[in-house]
Amino acid sequence: MYEKPFIFKINDNGTGPNLLLQVCLERGWQEHTEENTPKDRWNIWWRTSGFSLSQYRTLRGWQFTNHVPRGSCICKKDNLSRYLKVMKNTYGNIYDFSPEAFILPLDYSKLVEHCSRIKLQTDSNNNLVWICKPVGQSQGRGISLFRNVSELTYDTNSVVQRYINNPLLIGGYKFDLRIYVCVPCFQPLTVYVYREGLARFSTNKFSMKDITNKYAHLTNCAINKQGPGYLEMKDKVGAGCKWTLRQLRHYLNQNGIDDWLVWQRIASLIVLTIASQIGGIPTSKNCFEFYGFDILLDQDLKPWLLEVNLSPALGTDCDIDPAVKKPMLHDLFDLLGLPVCNTGLCLFESISRMPVGDETDDFSDDDFQPINSAKTAANVVAMACKWKNHLSTQNLRKGRFKTKPLRSKNNRITLSQEEKQIRRHHHVPIKNISSYTAYHKDNSRMKTKSDSDDSSCCQLDENQPGYKWGNGVDWRCSLKESGDWVRVYPLLVKEHCGWRRHPNSVKEGRVKDHEVRLVVGNLSRLSKMVKEVFTANEGSPDEKKDSMLIGDYLAIDAVWHPAPGFHEENS
Repeated sequence: MYEKPFIFKINDNGTGPNLLLQVCLERGWQEHTEENTPKDRWNIWWRTSGFSLSQYRTLRGWQFTNHVPRGSCICKKDNLSRYLKVMKNTYGNIYDFSPEAFILPLDYSKLVEHCSRIKLQTDSNNNLVWICKPVGQSQGRGISLFRNVSELTYDTNSVVQRYINNPLLIGGYKFDLRIYVCVPCFQPLTVYVYREGLARFSTNKFSMKDITNKYAHLTNCAINKQGPGYLEMKDKVGAGCKWTLRQLRHYLNQNGIDDWLVWQRIASLIVLTIASQIGGIPTSKNCFEFYGFDILLDQDLKPWLLEVNLSPALGTDCDIDPAVKKPMLHDLFDLLGLPVCNTGLCLFESISRMPVGDETDDFSDDDFQPINSAKTAANVVAMACKWKNHLSTQNLRKGRFKTKPLRSKNNRITLSQEEKQIRRHHHVPIKNISSYTAYHKDNSRMKTKSDSDDSSCCQLDENQPGYKWGNGVDWRCSLKESGDWVRVYPLLVKEHCGWRRHPNSVKEGRVKDHEVRLVVGNLSRLSKMVKEVFTANEGSPDEKKDSMLIGDYLAIDAVWHPAPGFHEENS
């Protein structure tokens, strides 16, 4: 655990989501302030917008950012439409998960021609509706629906998409899904999806008769929380406009819908979308991208990608938000190997979460009571001493140190060079990573056991591969799960174990094209296996389908889907 502070910085002025600030403080991190902290003395910088390329280049081994260079390309509506159109033309129907789109004003003539052709081919033109989204706006601002091109009005760059007029409804209300995605490495591509998320409802019942009613056709929370029906008890939905994905699965299972296949399609959709921008992502390390994917289900349970959000909202509009987002952020930082510092919260959470079967010779049953059992400072200090001794004992039993201490003639312990380094510095515990990570005494850098004492190591080496982070994490050996984050790509970790960046930068574009083809090929094969498993086991519990996909087909290390419905879990 860290004795020196782990410093976090939010945006440029320290203002940001209260939930993010709360999570950082709960982990024992110290907030960056201009008054008592040097300008460049921070460990993680979380920004709503991206960073400049120069800021990425000056990152040190102990500094981390929540954005990847050029990782936000798919978060612009016009770029996303352009990328997916190119990928569909190249790889075919595997990319058939985005509604037909036109980028205005560039594609205005194509839109007019397309609408005219459809009008001549069918008499049911009134059933075809288009949605216009301004490129530079968010939270539903500026969105409009229209049936005829003559009704279209726009004053900025926009994307016009075919409107999905047959969405899956619950109680007559339209909804979409907010799925949280983390990409800690693009080379090789490593994608994690969080098991929990949000289902966001409109607050007026869906109807195609009135396409001007934004409370019936848009699911953005910023719009619907201002609607007249927000606080009303809506049929099957209840008050408010949000469910967790767990609640959604409970509803679907209660109504006899086996939704396992839907989530596997969503996972593939996410990876394919991210793969569309691999060619433009430069090599980087100590950077991760945190996305919010908005996905709509139609009546046939086909998922449609609506848009991808950069730095998805971490606000707390209702009780569901902190219940989903707070553990998600804690699990995210754990996944990335960022520390929990030596705080009372860390101490008691560690004790309360210890498995029953673990070796606890130095602890009594009373030591494992809930947190509020320690009511005095003396109890806290005593518990801390016990916990410190316990950790030392467990480290020795589990062989954490490769070299045993030797005793000299004067009976003093002689430490190896590695143990001296471990003793001098403060450690970041990372599961399944053999390299030790440490702070320098003056906090000027983070070191691993392979580092030299040369001060030139303070900055990240651009020649080193991007999959090796400064805290010792090697994303070629990524965990299949961490908390509720599940790896959806690579499908098998062995696919990345021998991954190497091509040494010739001239050929880097070809290498990235090869990676995209590899991703598409892997997901195409997985899609066939998923369909076979679902067809053979439709109606069976998730566990049976998961084990068949993992064990029998050897197709994937872990299967992502939200937690099962309440009745399924309790059955």
